[in-house]
Amino acid sequence: MVLTVLTTTALLALLWREGERPRANAPLFWLATSLSILAKGPPGPVLIGGGLLLLSFSREERGRVKRLLTSPWMALLGLPLLWFVLALREGGEAYLTGTVLGELSKRAPGTYGSDDNLPGTLFVHFVVRAAPWSLLALIASARLASRKTAPEVRRDLLPFAAWFIPALAFFSVLRGQREDYLLPLLPPAALLVARALSDPTAALERRVWDAVAVLFAPAALLLGALAFLAVWPSARNGPPVARYLWGGSLIAAALLTAWGWRRDRSGGASRLTAGFFLRTLALLVVSLAFHATLSPQARSGKGRDLEEFVSRVGRERREGDEISFFGDVTNGVRFITRVNAPSLPPEGLAALDPGPPSGGRRLLITDAPGEEALNAFKPGRFQVYFHRPHGKENPDLVLGEWLPGPGG
Repeated sequence: MVLTVLTTTALLALLWREGERPRANAPLFWLATSLSILAKGPPGPVLIGGGLLLLSFSREERGRVKRLLTSPWMALLGLPLLWFVLALREGGEAYLTGTVLGELSKRAPGTYGSDDNLPGTLFVHFVVRAAPWSLLALIASARLASRKTAPEVRRDLLPFAAWFIPALAFFSVLRGQREDYLLPLLPPAALLVARALSDPTAALERRVWDAVAVLFAPAALLLGALAFLAVWPSARNGPPVARYLWGGSLIAAALLTAWGWRRDRSGGASRLTAGFFLRTLALLVVSLAFHATLSPQARSGKGRDLEEFVSRVGRERREGDEISFFGDVTNGVRFITRVNAPSLPPEGLAALDPGPPSGGRRLLITDAPGEEALNAFKPGRFQVYFHRPHGKENPDLVLGEWLPGPGG
């Protein structure tokens, strides 16, 4: 979410206007870019750099990009560089090889293994999960390739398309395609859709949007009835309250869609009307209900298990204790415990002091395979405090103490 705010701020700074004259706000642009690197690392500059690269091919935008790249405010990029130097000094080779190079190697394009995402997986997620907005955004972007598009329309659409098309293409060929990388692409895609639907000449986008409204209401009514009758989802796929919430949200969304269609039946120069927002609200209701009841995340219970695990870690932790990680521990544990440290390799664990300088315990968070590896590496050194399931398909999370002993 922080990355999304910062990259969108950089886009707004790029489109900054002083009176009637477009003039990029260089201080705000480079500050947002620098903070995006501090917040998330490479995804920020990939998105922003891809946008600037595409805009540099436009005769109308080339001057604005050049002014940004020659601005003295570009020196603000020294902030993340300074942070990286300090982190490298503090973490040493373990930070460079384990956190920086290790994470990059997991995601860089190359030979795809069984655990990697196939090329295009993130693009499919964008099209399906953000529909119908994703379809409208892609159609609006395709208008840039048409010679029939008026120059003033092209100037309006290009910055928004440039802010998500290159990044979406790049993220979709990575081996590790994280769905949260879609978040910073949604604001420019939304602005692009709004601009297209407000344009009377965008005939295809308007037809697609109207078709969505016509098809959605009866489909939502049918699915809502099936949910209340326990046909789909069936009674085996969740508690009754989840089915009732899902069915009720579908029926409410169908009514909102019909109401919005009735408000807009006379048409008009723009589709950004009260009826448009009613239909948008209907789609939002269905999306929220799906994620709360039927999504794989909601049905797996991973989030609830993670919160309970971290809560118990907090109860077990005493003053002076230090927490380290071993094995393939989900980043959600690091985020909630606010311990931002890489997982230690076996040799790094062996090199640790017998006890923290504070005099407390050296607690280790790992998972079930990590526990087995620790017991094989140094039998008797890892004292388990508790296990906690992590969803239906993930190995248990484990908290224990790394005890002092011979051999480091």
